[in-house]
Amino acid sequence: MQETLFKLNPENNIVAAAIHAGSHIRKELEEIIGLNRNILLHEEDPMTDHIAILFDSFIIQNTSRFEYDTNRPISSAVYQKPPDCWGLEIYPNQIDSKMVLISENKYREFYKHIDMFFNELCKEHKQIFVWDIHSFNNRGRPDISHEHIDNAVPDICLGTSNTNPKFHDLFKEIANNIAREDYLGKRLSVEFNNPFPGGTFPRYLNANFDGKVVAFTLEINKRIFMKSNKHRFDESDAIIDLRALARLREIIHNQSSLISSSL
Repeated sequence: MQETLFKLNPENNIVAAAIHAGSHIRKELEEIIGLNRNILLHEEDPMTDHIAILFDSFIIQNTSRFEYDTNRPISSAVYQKPPDCWGLEIYPNQIDSKMVLISENKYREFYKHIDMFFNELCKEHKQIFVWDIHSFNNRGRPDISHEHIDNAVPDICLGTSNTNPKFHDLFKEIANNIAREDYLGKRLSVEFNNPFPGGTFPRYLNANFDGKVVAFTLEINKRIFMKSNKHRFDESDAIIDLRALARLREIIHNQSSLISSSL
């Protein structure tokens, strides 16, 4: 299996990234990990790759963040103990340092390819926009309060904490556009930095490449495209609402003309 899928279209300056879409964990870790697939899925971002793939240029991570998390600094990218991953008992016994090193080297390889990808794209464009696409479940998360009050957490969270302020007007316009779109007979609630302000991956892109790359975090609440029969939303019981996912993809892609004209 290819760790990461890179597709680069040099003619287009919009890139979509789904760096938490993957669920693959190499066998030696899978054999010792103390978490079942349902728990892992709670923190992974299923179907974000189906959104990213709609764009001419995309980056899709096939490896689970539980092997190495490309949205964290390398010092904390390999989860080893409960404080590293929301209090979850990830390994009943301590993980071998050689296994950690393998994961860290994979992390380094990912960013090596990121550098090559964007350096190539920067040759063709003065400015590049990146959708950093994630999904989240606001229930059962110790780091997100109001887990039983759905309206306290929005349908869409846009993370701008590490972006250049000169693009904030564009981000506000994108947010307003998304909020105005008809989403299967309703409007989506959209907020900035609630509950996620953006992680290491967009921070890296925004800080490098001579300011040519503008990375904008898009966090999608799973409740708007996954349906569950359980009162406490659970991915293991959920069914993907393909009609909702298709509409969501369309709404995000509809922002492309605005983005291209604003950069």
